[in-house]
Amino acid sequence: PVKYGDAYVKAWNALQEFKSEGLTRSIGVSNFQPEHLRRIVDETGVTPAVNQIELHPYLQQAGLRREHADRGIVTEAWSPLAQGAVLDDPVEQAPPIELERPRAQQGVGREGVGSRCAPVEDADAQPAAYAMALADIGRYHHYRTEHTRALEYLERARVLAEQSNDPETLSIVYGYLCGANQHLVEYATSDEWARANIALGERTNYPHAIAMGNEFLAENAFGRGFWQDALRYAELNRATGERVGAQDRVAWALFSRAQGEYGLGQLQRAQATVQTGLEICDRIGETRLAAWFEALAAMVLADMDAPAEAQTYAARGMELARELNQIVVDCWVMHGYAHMLAQRDEIAQAAEMYARVVARAAPSENQVARSLTFGYAAQVFVLAGEADQAARVLEELGFGLDLSQCAATGSQAELVYVSPRSARAASSC
Repeated sequence: PVKYGDAYVKAWNALQEFKSEGLTRSIGVSNFQPEHLRRIVDETGVTPAVNQIELHPYLQQAGLRREHADRGIVTEAWSPLAQGAVLDDPVEQAPPIELERPRAQQGVGREGVGSRCAPVEDADAQPAAYAMALADIGRYHHYRTEHTRALEYLERARVLAEQSNDPETLSIVYGYLCGANQHLVEYATSDEWARANIALGERTNYPHAIAMGNEFLAENAFGRGFWQDALRYAELNRATGERVGAQDRVAWALFSRAQGEYGLGQLQRAQATVQTGLEICDRIGETRLAAWFEALAAMVLADMDAPAEAQTYAARGMELARELNQIVVDCWVMHGYAHMLAQRDEIAQAAEMYARVVARAAPSENQVARSLTFGYAAQVFVLAGEADQAARVLEELGFGLDLSQCAATGSQAELVYVSPRSARAASSC
């Protein structure tokens, strides 16, 4: 950007036009320093997806990488081996430390056979690097919905991250701990790590940690049905994200806000928030969050008696979920689709969709997928005359109810499907 004076702002505007016209999905920059990033974000409101910079052991650019973390920008390394210069460095041998490696990195050709040992940096000499290695393994298990196992690695990562005293590493590890506990519905523990992240950010002047902490507090609040708390923490997350230009944080804050508004029955507000969130997702290429927004939009619009629009959003959510192939996302978007069907009194089809939700979630350790969907699935199963299936689903949630009499004596007229935003009784049983 230095070579061409102020022309880089005009060039960035041109790239945004390309993106808006569908000519590219993501746009980024190279060799931008913090002042250049601040200017284009302040003047255009759009944050680059990536900044390619020279980055290698001799030039680590810690300050610029922190700016990237604050703004949600991916760092891409140019010349990571210093154009081969590091290859001439003397090699210090360290004893190998056993780490479990993802199957994709294990030996190919024989099922279950592969090396499980990888030489890594000495943990005492480079605790932050070793902490991130352990945290990445934990995150790998998290995405496989093996959350208990993920926590084992993340706790080891936390010990090393705290020794490193590096706020960026520690913030990431705290965030991963929030997520793993959240997906086990250990909301109180997740809240503790979220508050630890906020305290870290305040102590080290690292706003990204503050935003992440408030993001998890908001999500945990709407997971419990504490709608006002969800709105409050979402606003704190959004304000921090706006201040540092981190559009990903703003987008996730808007999702929590929309959930809170929907829970309070503020449908018009919720739909407006969803639309703003989807616009940001499209701008920054955030597909996973877009799937969550699409399903929520389907539910909101179904409750607003806009079935055609609800169908459009529900179908888009299903398409995105197929691309992502993540259990929690799958269950959420199928829940949105099933809710839309139930609101149209297409109970048999809704029951079929909820059966898919249960089949997807049941074998996994993930509890969020259950807690967000199984209660509503049980209502639809009862309406469809499948009381045994409803009882099994409620038992999964910890409710041992006998619904056989409900199925035997309750007429369809006595049973009402309850929107997730409603506090009415599910049935006369």
